[in-house]
Amino acid sequence: MLKKILILVAVLVVLFLGVMAALPSDYQVRSARDFEADHDQVLGYLSDLGNWPDWLCGGMSEADRAACHFEFSASTKGPGAWLRFDHDELSGRLEILRIDPQVGIFYRLEVADFPAGEGQIAVLQRSKGAITTAFMVSGPVPFLQRPLVPSFQAALGRWFDARLEALEKRFGAGD
Repeated sequence: MLKKILILVAVLVVLFLGVMAALPSDYQVRSARDFEADHDQVLGYLSDLGNWPDWLCGGMSEADRAACHFEFSASTKGPGAWLRFDHDELSGRLEILRIDPQVGIFYRLEVADFPAGEGQIAVLQRSKGAITTAFMVSGPVPFLQRPLVPSFQAALGRWFDARLEALEKRFGAGD
């Protein structure tokens, strides 16, 4: 009887490890939006982390806005500038790595309880007065956190979509 239980446990462990190995070893989230706006104005706004509390919490109820907390580096602009953010739904740290006016802002994102990733906020000029903005982030996932990837990607994707919609409302033509 003991031999059968040990064989069953061994089979279950092998199955578990096989399933875990088949899950993604990294995460990638991307969201994009096209709208009419001035490229330099949008890039300048996003390049200053001091603007981010309004951008990140804009459109929220007063109670949700009150739940948003931010801490900044001494300088809020340029490479090395960082912000810590804390909200019921998402908390972590974002640091600007570099800014390239042609392609956007490159950053490092650390989200609580998940591995850090690197990404880009692209602000691309499509034509005069029309831009494409996109949030992108990717990073490795520790073996035991692999089952969390789909829900993490979905939650971060919804958050990215909402931030891009807020950006369009703020800068889109006709507003």
